[in-house]
Amino acid sequence: MRRLVGTLAVFAVAAGLVAVAWFRPEWILQPVSTAQQSPPPVESIRPVPKASPGPLPEAVAALLEPGDLIGLGRAIAHPHGEQVCASGCAASRHPTPPLSWAKFQRLLEKWKQEPLGRPTPGLEQLLFYGRQSLVYLRRVAPEALEEKRRQFLQQQLQRTHVVVSFRVVDRQGVVRVYLPPTRVPLDIRHEYLMDTHDLQPVVTSGTIKRVGLYHLWQRI
Repeated sequence: MRRLVGTLAVFAVAAGLVAVAWFRPEWILQPVSTAQQSPPPVESIRPVPKASPGPLPEAVAALLEPGDLIGLGRAIAHPHGEQVCASGCAASRHPTPPLSWAKFQRLLEKWKQEPLGRPTPGLEQLLFYGRQSLVYLRRVAPEALEEKRRQFLQQQLQRTHVVVSFRVVDRQGVVRVYLPPTRVPLDIRHEYLMDTHDLQPVVTSGTIKRVGLYHLWQRI
């Protein structure tokens, strides 16, 4: 099983506490059953109107696993909406913008001119859109994309979940807040149920996004 390099993030917290978060991707190469993965009709990548809408919600939803929109264990899922905090805090929904077919075409053509297997701008933008890019990739005609590129991109886009764990440590080195390793999907906001030690209950939440070939992002 391949793993993306984890991202270690350290956050300054009030009252002399430090929060340390560790993200370990858990790459699932076949995240849903074969029945759920039936592709949309194949069509050429060329004769498509410029103002094409994003992929149908049901096509993207078909790529989700049971529990992704509900939450399991220590993570409770919250649907994305338009809410944004004035301060940009973790309560913001951070929804991934819709990806149109026309924009996907442009990104794919850009990536075709870039080195394969490298963290290039075209590839990393395709990865940012995640399941939306995967829906569109299945509509690309075989002759429009060489097979080794198709396989590489499909494998990367099927990496849809991560394992997240973080803790808050005081100045004496005592762990006050802890989240054990918890598996969550990318691009869906979750609230985490934390363990605390001699501290009032702590509410944490956020959306984990893939922002590069080797990088993840979350504001907690």
